[in-house]
Amino acid sequence: MRALTKKEQQELITMYQNAVKDFEYFPFVQTTEGLFRWREKVKEENGNDGNRRNEIIEAAIKGNASLEKLYAWSKFTRMVDRTKADVFMAKEEYHIEDDNAYRIKAAWMLHNYLTQKHKARKDYLFGIFKIPLLGLGIRYKLGRTFNNEYEYEKSLVKDDEQEAWFVVLFVALMNAYGIDNEDLLTVGR
Repeated sequence: MRALTKKEQQELITMYQNAVKDFEYFPFVQTTEGLFRWREKVKEENGNDGNRRNEIIEAAIKGNASLEKLYAWSKFTRMVDRTKADVFMAKEEYHIEDDNAYRIKAAWMLHNYLTQKHKARKDYLFGIFKIPLLGLGIRYKLGRTFNNEYEYEKSLVKDDEQEAWFVVLFVALMNAYGIDNEDLLTVGR
């Protein structure tokens, strides 16, 4: 992995600072789990109407790049989970015996898509941790770790409630890696 230039480091610092600013308006969303709790709370307050919940949340986050990305990621994970469930149900319906009943390689699909679009910027993904000004390894006690870009992509595919991501770091890493909202939605579909 190559060392980042001063200009690239400054770009990553700005990306991170923008994410911090975006989340200042949503102090109740500190982790990825916090986003899901907020969604459920809004749904309950509106008679368990999922469509109304989506309208309210989308209106609340409109124009906030970090929250829009986090929301796109939440849609992506739900699409992946539904697809796994659909595959399992289809196999059940047609009496297909398969040890890999839930096997959908969404992380691999995401990796191929990002690589094909020249967006998988692993130098930026790992380089952001090496910027002393940000001190990300100290500031965020990571329950989740990754050693290469595929492990990172795999962590995007499934949200683990036991090890939820801090949202500022999570969005900053997606930005650093080159992932935009449409990438998540395209691969999810």
